[in-house]
Amino acid sequence: MQNMPVIEIVQAEDGHLESFYDIVARTYHSGDPIPEERRERRAAYQRFVAVRDGQAVGAYSLLDHDIWVRNGVIRCAGVAAVAVPPEARDGGVGAAMMKGAIERMRTDGYAMATLYAYREPFYAKSGYATVGRRLKIECPAHRLPKGGGLPVRRLTPEDWPLLETCYQDFSRRHNGMALRDREKWQRILGEHRPLTIYAVGEPVEGYVVVSHKSEFWSTDHISEFVWSTPEGYQALMGVLRGLATNKNALTWFEPSDGPFAFHHLDMGTEISLMRPIMGRIVDTKAALEACCVEGDGSFSFTVVEGESWRVEFSQGETTVRPAETGEFSLTIGALTQALYGEPSLADLLRTGYVGGSVSPDALAFFTPGSGFCLDYF
Repeated sequence: MQNMPVIEIVQAEDGHLESFYDIVARTYHSGDPIPEERRERRAAYQRFVAVRDGQAVGAYSLLDHDIWVRNGVIRCAGVAAVAVPPEARDGGVGAAMMKGAIERMRTDGYAMATLYAYREPFYAKSGYATVGRRLKIECPAHRLPKGGGLPVRRLTPEDWPLLETCYQDFSRRHNGMALRDREKWQRILGEHRPLTIYAVGEPVEGYVVVSHKSEFWSTDHISEFVWSTPEGYQALMGVLRGLATNKNALTWFEPSDGPFAFHHLDMGTEISLMRPIMGRIVDTKAALEACCVEGDGSFSFTVVEGESWRVEFSQGETTVRPAETGEFSLTIGALTQALYGEPSLADLLRTGYVGGSVSPDALAFFTPGSGFCLDYF
């Protein structure tokens, strides 16, 4: 039996940078060369290629994507632009890149990885799982509820510091939301199309990011919809009504606990579950110790892939150490879901994705939560 050629994962800068951009262009850019300005916007990314017989046969990137989870910050990497050219597919390149990415993230000190999948089952083989729920609201213009109550002002992407407090308050309520520094704000708001921000309240209690279209009676999408108070949300409804004056409908995303589905559902409005982000714990000890959970307790568990851990938590501090056995067992993907809280550990237990005995302390640590992410990469 002929041996398969070895696939090596190396940094693209080690003689394969143009091959990296060629592979990415054929997968994500219709084969057109990646513009220099787009390369510059992603200069902070780490770029990797899969090399077989001296030729680059795959590409992916890693970027810093630290996230809020359970009142703590987890050092997280975003896995982006995973690409295998047509002539190299079905040869194990993608699986080799995922294995290499996890090894690299552990070496670099990341505790978590997230990505947007082209097909979830492929990434599930590497331990990733869908986390949270992302609801797409499509509301006809004439069904948008009345709003108001707070002053409205127009901002530009350069005004992002005015949005920070509102964004942070929103982020801390949803597991998986990304921390944003100046560079990340500029990347999110620095698209190739002009963006306008409408903020409500002083200081800001809510904001929407839009790219205005000149067509009348179209369905327009709100790029980012964020609020920190109920008053801020209600005021944003008024902003949406204004934006929809000469439109058929507007669309935007909310987390599963967003107010619209509970309080504003109306005839003709559609709410659909969009494909959420996928996550994978890379370092179990670091990921769990980053959590600041109320109460006191302890429990042990086994990850099916081979680790057992003892968890002790008290007054917002968590300690994790190796254990000989666990009281219950689950896969690394299910553990990641329990960490996000959507699905919760109780959900996973009820649906048969957890084996063994789950104590009240474990349920108190892995309480249900809302998982959400606004950032794309």
